[in-house]
Formats: sequence, structure tokens, C-alpha cells
Amino acid sequence: MRRLFKANGEAIDLKGPFSLREVQRIVGTASLLFIELLDGEHMMVLRESVGDIDCAVNEIATTICDVPSMSGVRRPIRGDVLIVPAHDIAPHVDVI
Repeated sequence: MRRLFKANGEAIDLKGPFSLREVQRIVGTASLLFIELLDGEHMMVLRESVGDIDCAVNEIATTICDVPSMSGVRRPIRGDVLIVPAHDIAPHVDVI
């Protein structure tokens, strides 16, 4: 699944994989945060900026991350969010 969840509630299925620049364009920011979802197969890509009060709350993304085992995720999630297979993101993320 490659799906964009827009802050306005719209969900759009996309074809991919995407380059990092494409992901930045889709989400609308150069500063990205990657969250592994509980299924272990998908990543949520969202704005890293915590102070993005100008962006609308993304109710769908907030609901997806509203489980006790993901308590480290900031809430509410704001702006557009992309969910992609984790293997799409792996080449773009440095692991330390």
C-alpha cells in the first residue's frame, strides 16, 4: 500500500516507489519524520516540525498512531501523511 492521507480527510492511493525528493514534495516539507507502523511492513512519513500549528490536524494519521505501544509519537499529527512499504524508505534512511 502506498497511500497519502491528506489533512482534509482525503485518502489517495499512489503508485511508487518514490525518491526522497518525491516524498518531500508529496508530504510538503523537506524535514521528514519516519515512523514504523505496528505491522512491521509499513512506514508513516510525516512533517518533522512539531510547531506546525498552521497545518490542519490529520485525524486519520492521529488515529492510526493512537495506540499505547506507539506512545512516543507526538499528537496530534498535522499535515499530509504518506504511508508506504518500509522497503521503499530503507534506502533513504541512515541506520546508526
